[in-house]
Amino acid sequence: MLYVRFNFVQYNSNFQKTDSYYRQQKQYNNFKNSNNCGGSCSNRTEVVIAGANSGILHAFKAANGSEGGKELWGYIPPNIIGKLSSIVTTKPNATNPIYGIDGSPVVKDIYFDDTPLNGANDPRWRTILLSGLGAGGNGYFALDITDINNPKHLFAIENDTFNKEIRHWNSDENLNSYFYTSGNNPPPQFDYSKLGASWSTPRIIRLKVDGKDRWVAVFGAGYNSGVAPEYGSAIFIMDLENEGKLLKKIDITDKQNHWKTPFIKHVNC
Repeated sequence: MLYVRFNFVQYNSNFQKTDSYYRQQKQYNNFKNSNNCGGSCSNRTEVVIAGANSGILHAFKAANGSEGGKELWGYIPPNIIGKLSSIVTTKPNATNPIYGIDGSPVVKDIYFDDTPLNGANDPRWRTILLSGLGAGGNGYFALDITDINNPKHLFAIENDTFNKEIRHWNSDENLNSYFYTSGNNPPPQFDYSKLGASWSTPRIIRLKVDGKDRWVAVFGAGYNSGVAPEYGSAIFIMDLENEGKLLKKIDITDKQNHWKTPFIKHVNC
């Protein structure tokens, strides 16, 4: 669950490597004081965002009084849809329990060109939400919630370890699949083949890529129950400006049964 207040922090330092300097250079105050968020950016509705085991990400108003707790919208990411049929049961007035959206979302204002196909280099500030599925699966998804009343799908990824398939949904929600069976390797920008259950909460930061600032998400490859060393043992750096494509994968040595119960010798005292 995430409480989103849309609080614009004031920065005073001009040190060139700080967020304050970066925001000054990218005219963050103009964004803060604009009406480019479906209305006033500085007075957006405060919300509580929470995933549910039904597979729905919910946004609720955080206001006091009668408006508090009212749902603004619910979103089902494409990388959870394949699990929803397992909720259905033949038992009357009942459903099967599943893990749906079980991860912790993060939200960050980032400055990037969110319209790369319009033939112009026109970056702008946008408010991005990124979340893993947690125990619900091996995947992450991203939304543009700049206009909190009208969220926009950005991308989603999923690693199907059973079928050895990487699934990627782009900003138009079109699906592309990349298999890594029989010696085949997915393209490097989609090689999330080590992604396990996505329990790792991402960190959204800026990195220099080819000498230019780039907004990325950094997260671990997740949980693998200690029985499947072929996934869960990596750190991913995801390009948030390019539909979640992979910028870098850092492999970590992992061996099956690497962690063992320590031997404890009992001594009579």
